Formats: sequence, structure tokens, C-alpha cells
Amino acid sequence: MKLRRLMERVTYCFMAVFMKPSTYDKTLPRVMFGFGPRRGSAAILKASKLKALFGNAACDNNILYVCSGNIPLWYCNKEKKRGVKIIVNQNGVYYPGWYGRGYKDANEKHLLGHYLLADYIIFQSEFCKEAAERYLAKAHCENQILYNPVNTAHFKSEPHKQFDIKAPVLLSTGNYYSEVKIIRLQLLLDSFKGLLEFVPGARLIIAGNIVPPLLRKVNEIIRLKSMERKVDILPQYRHEDAPSIYRQADIYVNTQFNDSCPSTVLEAMSCGLAVVHLNCGGTPELVGDAGIGVNVEKSFESFAYPSAKSMVEAIIKAIDNYQVLSNRARERCVTLFDEALWKKKHEEIFIKALND
Repeated sequence: MKLRRLMERVTYCFMAVFMKPSTYDKTLPRVMFGFGPRRGSAAILKASKLKALFGNAACDNNILYVCSGNIPLWYCNKEKKRGVKIIVNQNGVYYPGWYGRGYKDANEKHLLGHYLLADYIIFQSEFCKEAAERYLAKAHCENQILYNPVNTAHFKSEPHKQFDIKAPVLLSTGNYYSEVKIIRLQLLLDSFKGLLEFVPGARLIIAGNIVPPLLRKVNEIIRLKSMERKVDILPQYRHEDAPSIYRQADIYVNTQFNDSCPSTVLEAMSCGLAVVHLNCGGTPELVGDAGIGVNVEKSFESFAYPSAKSMVEAIIKAIDNYQVLSNRARERCVTLFDEALWKKKHEEIFIKALND
């Protein structure tokens, strides 16, 4: 990790000293989405997607597009002094319920500088804007809500798929990188156990990265609840293989509290899955009437997860209304969240930022 950071700093220092802007039409957007060795986070994946759509102007740029501080603040300051516009994609902040007591220092170290430097801010959801204005500062420049996109041509349902109301398949995905995440998985497994009392033919798939200590706990819970033949755990999968995972299921269950703007929910919806989710964070903004929300106490200070019983009731409601919810889910993604619409919105933002 230290070597990566050193390499990144050397890269930006080299660019700052040796790369000089060339002559180009400054009325047209030339956007740099970041440059360096860091990989893996949602912010970096978003920057990679933008590079694929627009290219990446590494030196003769007139816009810097920052995702969660992926471009060093000192470099942003240097570029702004030469007239480059700074666009910040704001996808969340550090707050007590998630990060703990050190949230103020973390916000100041990682997010506040870029946020205050911005000429234009893209909030990934109304929830993200509320959180930023509470824990960073009131938005000081022009801004808008722009949800994450989904490639609806890649994420699509299986043709002629039949739904068996007596044997519905539930799916939950995630990056369970800490044993703290056992709360989400415990709720999921308890809810599924409760569902089996009403729908004994149901199955559950859990897919993604689960750290070994947590995986051992999950397997122990499954064994104690005698659900070995009902629950499948799949390893972390490549993004290009994700549609095949979603198509195995009928209903997507998201137990994440205060999820900012989960791309996995959109991917599941685009594949025609009904969604059961906690009614907090940015998820309800995405799902709308294409799923069933479980009411929780909305808070930034602490997480109050719902009971397994309320989750079971929501899942049964989703099963009973599966076809309607499935159709709505796909339609919402095509009309509101398709990647082509996201690209067009960015083109408009780039032109506006240059002209202001």
C-alpha cells in the first residue's frame, strides 16, 4: 500500500513538472478522471468507467473530475490556479454511525478540501447531499443529483425465465471486508430462516467477497440453523460475470444500512429482480415502486436494524407481487439509470462547468 501511494505521488509530481498543456480548443471539455496505480474501490471503478466513455486527457485538460479524493488535493489546487475546473463526484462522507468517533478528522483529511475546491458538485443521491451538507459544508457551487448508472444492455434478465412462487431464489451480494459486517449477514440469514417457515422451497445465494473469519461465522450460523442445503455461498466474481449471478435469482435482498447509491441494486433491478431493502440511505431513491422497503429509524448517529420478522414480511410481499415488481425494476433502469443517459448528463455538466 505504501509503495502504491509513493508511485501515485511520483506520477502526479512528474505530470506537474514535465507535462505542459498543448494548444487546443478550450471551449471543448478535456477531462482528466485520474491517473495512477490505485485500483478496486467504487470511486476508482467509476473513474475507469468514465475514462472508457470519454477518454482521459492526462495533460491538456481543462476539467479535473474527482471521485472520493482519487486525485491528490495539492494537484487539484495547482490545476485550479491555471484555470482548470474541478468537478467533484460526492458519493458519501464519514459519519458517526458508520465510522465512529474519528469521523471529523477523516472528513477533513480525505474529503473536505476537494469539496470546498469544487466548481461543480455531483451528488450520487439526495441522501449523499444531505450527508455532505451535514458533515462537510453547505454546497457552495452549482450542483445536481446524478445517480449511478447501469449498462442495461449488459445487465438484462434471462429470456423466458419462469418464476416459481413456491421456490423463489433470493440473492444478496456485497464486500464483507470486516467482521463487523456480521450484523448484515446475521439479519439476512435470520430472515431467510424465518421465510422457510412460510416458503419451505425458497433458496438463498450469497455472493461476493467475505473475509475468512466472517465466512467461518456465516457457515457456523448456516449449520446451526440447519440450512446447509438451502444456502449457496459464491466467491467474489468479476464484474463482467455479474449478470449470470443475478439471473440465478428472483429477489435481491439488501441489508446495508444507509447505502449511498448501490450499483449492485441497480444491476439486480436491470436484470429484472424485485428488491427488498432497508428504507434508509439512497436505496429507496433508486428502487422506488420496484421493491419493498423495510422501515427503520433513519439516523447518522447509529444503525438500528429491523427485526427478522419485518424482513420476512417484506420478502413474502415481494414474492406475492414478483411479476409487477420485476417489470417495474427493469423499466426504471432503462428509463432513469441507463449508462447512455448518465453519459449525456455528464456531457451537459462538462459544458456548463466550462461556461460558468
